[in-house]
Amino acid sequence: MAKKKQEQQEQRQDEHVMAILDKRTNKTAVVSKMNEQDGSLEIVPPDKKNSNSFLKLDRTSPLELFFRNFKNQYDNPTSFSFFLVPLVLLEKTLNAVVQIRKGEDPGVEGKKLVENSELNDEGRIAKLARRYKFDEHQLPWKELGALGIDKQLLFDNHCMGEMLKGRITSKAFPISKEVNGEKKDMGEACYLCVKGEDGKVQLKTLSRLDKPQYDLPTYKGVFTDEEKQSLKDTGTLGAVKEMKDIHTGAVCKCYVAFHEPSNRIITMPVDAIKIPDYIYGKRLDDKQKQILASGGQLPLNDIQRKNDTLLSGVAFVDPRIMDIAFKQSGEQLKVSDTIMGARITPEQKKMLQNHEMVFIENMRYKGRVFSDDVRFSNKSNQLLIGRNAREYKPTVDNKNDKKKEVKQQAPRHVASVKAQSKKSLSVM
Repeated sequence: MAKKKQEQQEQRQDEHVMAILDKRTNKTAVVSKMNEQDGSLEIVPPDKKNSNSFLKLDRTSPLELFFRNFKNQYDNPTSFSFFLVPLVLLEKTLNAVVQIRKGEDPGVEGKKLVENSELNDEGRIAKLARRYKFDEHQLPWKELGALGIDKQLLFDNHCMGEMLKGRITSKAFPISKEVNGEKKDMGEACYLCVKGEDGKVQLKTLSRLDKPQYDLPTYKGVFTDEEKQSLKDTGTLGAVKEMKDIHTGAVCKCYVAFHEPSNRIITMPVDAIKIPDYIYGKRLDDKQKQILASGGQLPLNDIQRKNDTLLSGVAFVDPRIMDIAFKQSGEQLKVSDTIMGARITPEQKKMLQNHEMVFIENMRYKGRVFSDDVRFSNKSNQLLIGRNAREYKPTVDNKNDKKKEVKQQAPRHVASVKAQSKKSLSVM
């Protein structure tokens, strides 16, 4: 009985409603009916007595089609703000919405309620849409599931955020195919989500190549020896180049990088990113912006951080994350106390931080327990397992050369990239 009561409470907490604010009158209402096909809706006052009439939704309800049609249905769509609110927090949230609208302070809790529920004009939580390209429910889970990729696996390998941001996963996952009732190993692949012309999110599979793509016969003559060396040493070309955009296939001027987990060349059009005015609070002049815009690495020294420490390194446009990245000078690899669910010893941790190979027992992957060799690459700090770890050839600094190789480090995130007759709607 207690368990059933708990389940009912959890279900109530997950129930959401769509609230609406008429910015002309500061009146609020709750949606009772919604037709996503034509963008029409019906509303009722947000009173408890009307709660049975509220249209119940949840955080994963797809709203894109409704909002697209809503903008075409009404002649004053920008006069309204929408909120996806937990039913149990409806009154508190709407009170805070009206307070903010009137220029009053709803307090920290009130601001947070509004921030966590306000929708953008695509029907996505605005706070998350500013950070992520997709919502969780938009990802092609059926295709991912067929490849053995589920939500927990993405979280465990720190790839969920990458998928939601439309980035290539920083880890290659094993691929297997069932042949005559038996699973056959098909190598490894990284994944990328893109939005198709129909608005649906599509999955792109980038199988891991046996050797760097710039060394393949099909790329003969594409890069000079100096450009290949730059891709090998720093992970980026250090310039812009006329190439195919990996997302659309269109030929244009692109930023170019080498994606180590897949051994592939990654490109991004130069107009796909806006060079920021500031990096970590440090204002960039026109000359510094031009260095970034041309694909170069911009040295930045003595950046003041929130913890009163100083940060120095280089900033650059990184097509792998479709953003501006920052590599800190002298930053040491930090390794967790567990590798794929297996706890490691202090000695193993020290060896891994020095990019040495260790044998780890009882790691877990997709419900299977296994043991194998593990190491981190010394260019991009990628986790390598099994054959990839054993066959990896670390970049070694030439001590006799004044120009030492720059070891590629995990980049830090800096700045985000870039007709019918209509009805009238008002909240009374």
